[in-house]
Amino acid sequence: MININDIQWRWATLDKLSAKDFYAVAKLRQDVFILEQACLFADLDGLDLQTHHLLGTYKDDLVGYLRVLFPEKSRDPVYLSRIITPLAYRGKGIGRILVAQGLSYIDEQAPKHEVVISAQVNLEEFYKGFGFKRVGSPYLEDGIPHIAMRRSGK
Repeated sequence: MININDIQWRWATLDKLSAKDFYAVAKLRQDVFILEQACLFADLDGLDLQTHHLLGTYKDDLVGYLRVLFPEKSRDPVYLSRIITPLAYRGKGIGRILVAQGLSYIDEQAPKHEVVISAQVNLEEFYKGFGFKRVGSPYLEDGIPHIAMRRSGK
């Protein structure tokens, strides 16, 4: 049984992650986004080199992960993506803590910037709880219904 207060959260850029850490990230993303969701897509999209990565670990397990891409221009939004919790750890509140940690970091690093996500349609209400609003109509991304969502800067 996991005690969510025992999860260790840390931010790093790719050059500060160990090979073991990035392997765990890549494996988790592969296990969920490609295998579990049966989507064939290029997960390693080149953005990992520019993003800030949030890893949540419990004992030796990676239990939560997301990445943040900060804008190059002052008026561009911040992109929050690859938000993930492994199947064995879902339903325990980790996803809420993960997203809250990510948004708190964005608010510190890029205050007043809008935050954009491409959310799976079934998670719309979850993200609304963090202040995100739907933008436009649902669309297919890698065969899964998604919606664009935005949250105003703080």
